[in-house]
Amino acid sequence: VEIVRSLAARDQKKIGEIAASLKEESLFSPALIVIKRAVLNLLMLSMGEKGCIIDPDIINIGKAFRLISEPQRLVDSFYIISSLETMPSQANRALICESALLSLSETGS
Repeated sequence: VEIVRSLAARDQKKIGEIAASLKEESLFSPALIVIKRAVLNLLMLSMGEKGCIIDPDIINIGKAFRLISEPQRLVDSFYIISSLETMPSQANRALICESALLSLSETGS
C-alpha cells in the first residue's frame, strides 16, 4: 500500500527509497516481491478484478485510480520489474526499478 501511495502522490524521494531497497542483496527478493505485488494489484484493479487484489486497501487511495488509466504502462512496468529477478547483481537493478516506478507514477499526467 505504501508503494501505491508513493506512486499516486508522485513522491520521487519515496519511490527512490523503495527502489534503493533492492541494492542490499539480502533484501532483494523480499523487496522485489512487495514491489511486484503493488504493481500487480494496480493491474488487477485496472482490469476490474477487485476480487483478485491482494491488498484491498489500495482501492481507498483516491489518486490510485489515476495510475490505472493506462493498463499497458502497468503491464510494461510489471515486466521490467519482473525481469530484475534474472539480472545479475552487478546490474543497477535499483536504478532500473526506480525508472520503471517513476514512469508509472507519471501515468495520467
